[in-house]
Amino acid sequence: MRLECLVPMYLLYSSLLAIGFLISIPYWAFQMLRHGKYGSGLGERLGRVAGRLKVQQLGSAIWVHAVSVGEVQAVTELISGLRQKFPQHRVVISTTTATGQKLARSRFGDPSDESERRGDFGSQCPHL
Repeated sequence: MRLECLVPMYLLYSSLLAIGFLISIPYWAFQMLRHGKYGSGLGERLGRVAGRLKVQQLGSAIWVHAVSVGEVQAVTELISGLRQKFPQHRVVISTTTATGQKLARSRFGDPSDESERRGDFGSQCPHL
């Protein structure tokens, strides 16, 4: 597919995603108040890069995204292998769910260095 065809589709996708997000704010605000969920890490899911990740470190980083608990369990061997094969690289594990984040922190170490949360806005990628 040519690049000229992809740009309008990306803009359409991003616009629809933003509109859907705005329409769903009341629902998620109600759920946050009702269940006490979704509030933790909200800024990071909306694209704010956590201060612990802004610190410049030597070397490159490898980013592994595991959406939930099942995927965190599935990438455990991968993370071990990456850390052994590329010790000079920082391995960053991101999750979407609170339970996935909790498991990632317990399995992979110091949360101030290795974990963060991300949502699904494509515009977040350039921040890293």
